[in-house]
Amino acid sequence: MHNKRNDNTGLWEALRGLNIKSLSLQSIVNHVESFSQSLSSLTRLEYLSIQVNKCSDVWEALRGLNIKRLKLIPSILNHVESFSHSLSSLTRLQSLSIKVYKCPSLLKVLCGLPIKSLTLSCWMDCLKANDGESLSQSLSSLTKPESLSINVNYIRSHDLWEDLSGLNIKSLTLSWWMDYLNVKHVESCSQSLSSLKKLSIKVYDGPGLWKIFHGLNITSLTLSY
Repeated sequence: MHNKRNDNTGLWEALRGLNIKSLSLQSIVNHVESFSQSLSSLTRLEYLSIQVNKCSDVWEALRGLNIKRLKLIPSILNHVESFSHSLSSLTRLQSLSIKVYKCPSLLKVLCGLPIKSLTLSCWMDCLKANDGESLSQSLSSLTKPESLSINVNYIRSHDLWEDLSGLNIKSLTLSWWMDYLNVKHVESCSQSLSSLKKLSIKVYDGPGLWKIFHGLNITSLTLSY
């Protein structure tokens, strides 16, 4: 089910108790309590997609949901502590997708999640170390990672290769600006990708790119420019 409109209590009441497995919402959530009650009544819900411009207490409504897949598209991710608690309460969650413009504590939110699939689409500032957490620490703390997708705008620090080191993932999708990928970074990247079965890369200006494929045991490779 897909709904795109401004929030009102009548809308959330109309959703209560529906026998649906998928719900996509694009709305301004003002009536959080009614919104929360409606979500908790959707006992068969497996996939939830929420797109909001600003987030107040909306994350509280996610707590304890029985969903397996969650997609979030907030412009600015505020109330990070509440968001983190809500994510950790989703015990059946397997797949998480976050597209955000600004969230300085995003890495802290991701730590320790038992998810199999993670998709991040953000500006580089969201992936900078903050509060003692680095991208490497956050990724390595994921307990069941199999698939990772990172789409970053204007990345100019290629520590990303080292951040991927040691991850035992099967599928990796990367999309970013590679301004100066040198041999050192290529070697680091090649080591980081050794566990992969599937690789998809979208890059702009990547000298030495082909060297990262040497010796990889992959069954699927997709390249785009």
